[in-house]
Amino acid sequence: MKAKYIGPNVGAMMFTSDKIYTILGVEEGMFRVVDDDPNEPTGYLYDPVEPGNISGTITGKWEIIEDDEKETLRKTIEENQ
Repeated sequence: MKAKYIGPNVGAMMFTSDKIYTILGVEEGMFRVVDDDPNEPTGYLYDPVEPGNISGTITGKWEIIEDDEKETLRKTIEENQ
């Protein structure tokens, strides 16, 4: 699954605006995303509606590029709005 992050750049190790990221799955209502941190290939959990930094002061949104056959990304975003 893939989604584009749309929003401000969030630190050197998190998200770059308009970049497409791999989403490995959904855990506890959160997206497991392989972000810009080269040292963590298993990804981190991020909010499916307002991804951003931990304090919540910088957030963006996801644009789904490629979902799975169950529409997991779309359903998770809808459930969390």
